[in-house]
Amino acid sequence: LLHSTLALEPTRRSLLGLAHAEVVLRQPKVKPAQKWVRTPEGRVWEVSAVQVGAPPSGVCWVHVRDSGSDIFAYMAVCRQQHKHFLIRAFRNRQLVWPSDSPEAAEPTAQAVLDYVQGLEPQPGSEYTVTLPAEGQQPARQAHLALQWAAITLAPPVQAPPAIRTHGPLKVWVVRAWEPDPPPGVEPVEWVLLSSLPVENLGDAQTRVDWY
Repeated sequence: LLHSTLALEPTRRSLLGLAHAEVVLRQPKVKPAQKWVRTPEGRVWEVSAVQVGAPPSGVCWVHVRDSGSDIFAYMAVCRQQHKHFLIRAFRNRQLVWPSDSPEAAEPTAQAVLDYVQGLEPQPGSEYTVTLPAEGQQPARQAHLALQWAAITLAPPVQAPPAIRTHGPLKVWVVRAWEPDPPPGVEPVEWVLLSSLPVENLGDAQTRVDWY
């Protein structure tokens, strides 16, 4: 399998080149499955972040990835390299709240995917995006609503010590979804984790556009 990392300039949507490429050989699954076994295929995002390296002073680099990269160690490596990440959430990760915050005692606020489901859409956040064709589904327009919030991700409690002792990661979560999808299509719902701040509607729309 070839795992490629492309370098792009997002404003002009121009391709700068190939930032990193790695060939990995898919390994048979171990039976019974072992917890926290890091295969070469499972580390491709982390390896890419390390090999691409840190950006020059004053330059912002953001690694944009799909849900396969929802790995705490990968997010931590990006921040250690002084760059940012934007990934689609896959795991219902545990959250950390100040003990005096209302969320600390709220059962639905203890994990990220549960928490975002309870957030109200931000007023005036609805807008339309063009979805490219995928499989048998032709390209179409999707009318999205947005919500966002600052959160803190706890390190996985069953991870190896090096990951457990890293400390929590402060990120921003953006949920983009289709409140009223047309019939016969799968509704859009993206939950994105961003290490770059999301403080207003423009920030949230930019993160969705990058993804």
